[in-house]
Amino acid sequence: MSTDSRRVIWSWALYDFANSPFTTLVVTFVYATYFTQAIAADPIHGTALWSRAVTATALLVALLSPFLGALADRGGYRRVFIAGFTWLWIAATVALYFVRPGVSAFPRCSRCSPSAWRCSSRWTSARGCRRQRGVDRMVASSSDV
Repeated sequence: MSTDSRRVIWSWALYDFANSPFTTLVVTFVYATYFTQAIAADPIHGTALWSRAVTATALLVALLSPFLGALADRGGYRRVFIAGFTWLWIAATVALYFVRPGVSAFPRCSRCSPSAWRCSSRWTSARGCRRQRGVDRMVASSSDV
């Protein structure tokens, strides 16, 4: 094995060594707890939102990884991708600082609000939706009580 290939292997190993604790600690424990306890309206709703976000990102990674990996390997974009995604990762981590309770990055409207999604989905057909003082609210049916 040449010295250059050993250096490449060690570089990837060290990158993975640095990346794994970040994902384990920040995404799984530290920020997840902060989000569910301090940002979300209540811990149950926060856990549901957090699990949906993690599921969405996992699906995105599962769908895009084969294509981006092939592009990086065949097209010679490994260093460009590692630099670009590292900067994206840094920017996303810095953006976590600016998340505050009650502040949303998404506009509140009847078509895009989470409660409107719940109201329009098939599995909530037993429940009703009602606008109350400009805020979408779930109304439990008599079978939910």
